[in-house]
Parts: sequence; structure tokens; C-alpha cells
Amino acid sequence: MKIKYVFLWLVLVVFGFTNTPEQAITGLLNNIKENKYEKASEYIAVESEISTLEYEMNEIQKIFFDGYAKNLEYEILEETKVGNDYKFKVKIINMDLMKVMDKLFEEVVKETTKSGKEFENEDFDKTLSEIINSERVPKSRRTTDFTVVKTRNTYKVNLNIENLKAVFIGSDDLLKDLPNQ
Repeated sequence: MKIKYVFLWLVLVVFGFTNTPEQAITGLLNNIKENKYEKASEYIAVESEISTLEYEMNEIQKIFFDGYAKNLEYEILEETKVGNDYKFKVKIINMDLMKVMDKLFEEVVKETTKSGKEFENEDFDKTLSEIINSERVPKSRRTTDFTVVKTRNTYKVNLNIENLKAVFIGSDDLLKDLPNQ
């Protein structure tokens, strides 16, 4: 009887965690879309340039990342097997950080000029949140190549800085100052 349970456990361990290369990409991006960064990190290969998406965030960062999650759309355009790896060309649509900041600056100036008083932190957070959660939030479209690698018994995304730029920044104006590793 114990042999059957040991065999069942081995089958679950060996085959239970296996996924497809496409499931690695969709698992990563769907969990980002659901604002589940700890779960999204499970789809990232340990040897990646960026090995986790888990960070302590202040209130402003939470507003931004909630906005990124809410506004993320993606489409897998192409899958190519390269040796033992898989390359996925993915179109990413998400809020454009630079345009959001321009809109925020415009609103802060308008309100400060109109009221004649200093813009408080609470007003800033509220205005930023309204812009990000608006149906008309500025968005950008980018294409990025994700690499998926086979690990022991599952596929993982070899996440790099270019992938993060496409998903979380969306503005060429800001990209020029980030490293291109």
C-alpha cells in the first residue's frame, strides 16, 4: 500500500509541475495583470537578469503598479524554437509612464493655479490614481522578445530588462536612460 502512495507522489512531483513554454509566458503576464507579483515570480528562471518581481513598495509605487496591472494587455505574435529554448515575440499594451507623468504635471499646475494653494500629498495621490484608473489613460504599444528555458521539470521565462521596459514603462523617452543589457 505504501508503495502505491510513494509511486503516486513521484508521478505528481515529476509530471505535476510540467507546463508548456506558452504557459510560462501567459502565467507570468496573467499574474502581473492580476497584480500577483509573488506568483508571477514563480514563472521566472532563477538565472534570469531579473529573478523576482517582489519588492516593498511605497504608496506612489503601489498606485503605479496597480495601474500597470489594470491596464496590461498582451498578445503572443510568434513562437520560435531556438535550440533548447523558445522565443516569443509579444505585443504589450500598457500605460505610458511618461504620458501619465505629463498629464499629472498638467493637472497639478492647473489645480495649483486655480486654487492658489500648495498641492498636498493626498491630492497628488488622488490625482495620480484618477489618471491611471481613467478609461483614457495614455497607453503605448511595444513588442518584446521573451526567452523561455526548460528547467528541471518546467518551463520558465528568462526575464530581462528589455521585457520589463516593455511591460512597465512603455515610453521611449524613459527607455533611453535605462541600461540595454
